[in-house]
Amino acid sequence: MDLSGHGPAVVLLHGQPGSRRDWQAVAAGLAPTHTVVVPDRPGWGDSPDAAGGFAVNADIVVAQLDELGLDAATIVGHSWGAGVALAVAQQHPARVAGLVLVAPVVPGDRIGPMDRTLASPRLGAVLSFAALGALAFVPRLPGAGRLLTVIEPGLDVAPARSSAATVAPLRSWRSFAVEQRALVDELPGLAGGLADLAVPVTVVMGTADRVIRPQAVARLMRALPGAEVVEVRAGHALPLASPDVIVEAVTATVARARPR
Repeated sequence: MDLSGHGPAVVLLHGQPGSRRDWQAVAAGLAPTHTVVVPDRPGWGDSPDAAGGFAVNADIVVAQLDELGLDAATIVGHSWGAGVALAVAQQHPARVAGLVLVAPVVPGDRIGPMDRTLASPRLGAVLSFAALGALAFVPRLPGAGRLLTVIEPGLDVAPARSSAATVAPLRSWRSFAVEQRALVDELPGLAGGLADLAVPVTVVMGTADRVIRPQAVARLMRALPGAEVVEVRAGHALPLASPDVIVEAVTATVARARPR
């Protein structure tokens, strides 16, 4: 876990796959005015915990807040990590001062055939191992930088390569498979609490995102009364492509939060 800065607390939760390194630029931008907590989620990076679903991740976030003596924080989640942020708000509302959902998975959205295949016990495990191996290897190839910027518009290639280097296929494929099953089994259950959120919520989305469909984000916004949306011309990997936009969104959300 990385801890830096002073001020209102912010927790940054990476996506799937990923690690705390994905947030380096965002954390650096927030640290002058915020206490920034950046953990490796269970099953990733240096986390000692085994991978789990959204509920398990949410409980670990709260345990980390306890360890640091923090009563509440603005929870920022990217992609799968945004589902964790919603789970924290649903299970432990008193610990959440605000939410920033970055290119979020959307509760109630249709789970596509690929996600369902990756969630299957046997074929999903094989495909997860292959996908994580490719993710760790491909960014190191000559010419991979140009390919990455085509796939992810606006991506800063250097931190993307650094992030990919943290993926250890022999461990990460299991974490990936566990979290894929949670997409199918647990994510729909997070939809029920959306209308009850009583904290500021900001959704940051990339207009060129090929992972999260715009229609899904539109439905999410309708389910979140009072939420604000920030659009950026980029793809899905927003912590690496648009850290300044996220810093501004987090700062604005913290400012809207009621003192605790």
